[in-house]
Amino acid sequence: MGDVLAISPDGKKGIRVIAADKPQSMIWGTPGQTTWSWALNPLPDGSTRLVTRIRAVYHWVSPTIVSSMLIEFADIWMIRKMLLNVKVRAEGMERSQVLAQRLALGR
Repeated sequence: MGDVLAISPDGKKGIRVIAADKPQSMIWGTPGQTTWSWALNPLPDGSTRLVTRIRAVYHWVSPTIVSSMLIEFADIWMIRKMLLNVKVRAEGMERSQVLAQRLALGR
């Protein structure tokens, strides 16, 4: 806890780890503002499900509310791409295998 995870290319900006239960879960963020949780849930078939949730407090009268809302809409695609990349790394799959799997599922 307390470590900062870099989120900018130069490593100067980051998100603080505020809770961790290795290797089950981790929460990043600023308590009372924005938190991002990650949890690994074992499934009966022996596989594992990664669940991530973001909670944010919006300041509705702030001049930055419009940009905050636009970022929320972009988050859907950013998080999906990120989770697919986590899947590729976790399963040791080649990029071509992932694309073939997605095409087979119609995504």
